[in-house]
Amino acid sequence: MNILISNQYRQYLIRYDYNVVKEIVGEYDVKDIISTLSKLNYNKIIIDLTAIKDYKDLKSIREMAINILPSNLIILLSNEPITTSQYYISNLINMGIYNFTLRPNEIINLIQKPRNYEQAKQINIKNYNW
Repeated sequence: MNILISNQYRQYLIRYDYNVVKEIVGEYDVKDIISTLSKLNYNKIIIDLTAIKDYKDLKSIREMAINILPSNLIILLSNEPITTSQYYISNLINMGIYNFTLRPNEIINLIQKPRNYEQAKQINIKNYNW
């Protein structure tokens, strides 16, 4: 079972069946997210990036990657220049976060067949469109 944490992109995420056991809606400090998730059993965490306060600051994402197994994270990126920049994406990959997308319909594929490092390096997020 999976956990869905959503905020601004909720309307796009709820269109698909991700086999969600729990949904959390809103914007949260990464420490609160980590604390909440430590009490739950789950397979994957599907997270709308805008649900993380200070998501533009990679320190917040790094803290999450340190405290939550990065292979369990699937991130729906915010369609903003900073979060779709090569710098931001490269940092996600360096943190071990390989499962990210701008397309909510791609999340099911990432649940079933997670990416590896080599696959993540090949992604050109600039060619994505909703």
